[in-house]
Amino acid sequence: MKRVILTLILLLSGLHAQKLRVGWYPRAPYQMAQGFPNLVNPKGFDVELLRHYAHEAGHSLEFVKMPFDKQLQALGNNQIDLMMAVTHSEERAKHGQFSKPYRQEVNSIFINRDKILESYIHNIDLLQHKIENNMLRLSAKKGALYASQTLNDLLQNEALRNKFTFNQTDVANLTSLLKGDTDAFVADRVVGAHLLWQTGQLDTVYESLLHFKTPVHLYFAKQVPQEVVNSFNQVIEKQTRLENRNDIARQYLLPVMMLQTVNQPWFWVIDFIGVLAFALSGFLVAYMARATLMNAIVLSALPPLGGMVLRDIILGKTPNTLISSPTYIGVVLTVVFIGYALSVAETTLHHMEENIRSRRRVRFYQVMIEIFDAIGLAAFTIGGVFMSVVIQLDPLWLWGGVFAAITGAGGIYLRNIVCHDPHMHNQHIFAEIPFGWGFVLSAYLSFLGTKIAINHDDIFLAVIGTICGVILSRLIVIQQNIRAPRLKAPL
Repeated sequence: MKRVILTLILLLSGLHAQKLRVGWYPRAPYQMAQGFPNLVNPKGFDVELLRHYAHEAGHSLEFVKMPFDKQLQALGNNQIDLMMAVTHSEERAKHGQFSKPYRQEVNSIFINRDKILESYIHNIDLLQHKIENNMLRLSAKKGALYASQTLNDLLQNEALRNKFTFNQTDVANLTSLLKGDTDAFVADRVVGAHLLWQTGQLDTVYESLLHFKTPVHLYFAKQVPQEVVNSFNQVIEKQTRLENRNDIARQYLLPVMMLQTVNQPWFWVIDFIGVLAFALSGFLVAYMARATLMNAIVLSALPPLGGMVLRDIILGKTPNTLISSPTYIGVVLTVVFIGYALSVAETTLHHMEENIRSRRRVRFYQVMIEIFDAIGLAAFTIGGVFMSVVIQLDPLWLWGGVFAAITGAGGIYLRNIVCHDPHMHNQHIFAEIPFGWGFVLSAYLSFLGTKIAINHDDIFLAVIGTICGVILSRLIVIQQNIRAPRLKAPL
């Protein structure tokens, strides 16, 4: 109905549907090639959003691939009609027409981790100081304007021109960084994170968030009738009611933003603690059972790795996380060998054989196992939801909870079966906790996916809340002795 009404309005105003030539260039996840590189049928968040706008406004599109700086020239020469995601400036307004803003971009500085101490930037004043004093070699995209006017002034300062490297794409900027030709490059933080993810450089390059952002617009050529620009503005104002908007944001933006949240030092610590905690809980089970060294390795490895491997097998993920992240195995082996050495020393020096059987010591180890399991459960709950987001499982609210439970609790159940104690954790609520909190987090992320502009802080707070919720829920279950629902069969 909206489509019909808008079309009638346009016809009554004397405006006919137009075919607009749109410039685009590879800038994932906003603009991406699909199929063979020579095909001019791009996809991406901006592309799909523009298609919706054009469809609602009654126009058709023809995409033309060219670098961003060439697009600016082509638009000024009326060779193309429209550009996507352009930052407003008074100079650009003289040569074209801006739509209303349709989203925002947040800029970050991306630094080689090997040079993070000398190149670290946390605010624009420090960035300016390092550039002016030859302490930082920065690369940027040709023709781009960034969210900070100070940064734009630096880039446009002819006296400082030799201190910068200008490339046509963010990929070229990353290449310059990895070759050592530059120390850092500036980019939209979503584009930068996606680039590092796709090129496997997440462990090589560090993102320093500068906390400035800018609205971006559709940028029309002067030759485009004002009525066409107005028709797009009308749709942009009503963009919250666009059909399939949740699919667009969830498909292209949510995985990258979730990745940015978990690919931070604070989460690496949480993840390491989770692996360490699960490995310790497995080793304590082996210690109490007086297992052999090899059995101790198996029992220590199953909690952190069992659920993860099981999840990857079900999802068909290759390479398996266990293979691609050997650090996990290293943590397990370290725990087992240090624990084994300490247990031998304790037994030899203090003759602890009898104390091991004492009720007090057994109870202490049981409490420690539960605490370690709670911490590990929280970290791996996030991992299960994260994988569901990246794989783009649908509906997310369902599969996020399922794979949170498999990732978090699957390895624990495997450990208990191997050590011939299948009833451990069967008495109390256990797997229900990652399933419940995974469901809550996934449902919230699905809700965020319905918004055109997703806030990184919303995802960060949701992840922190889920971690705290899982740990507290597990400890409350233990303290209050809350039993899991059981099937009642006749005797």
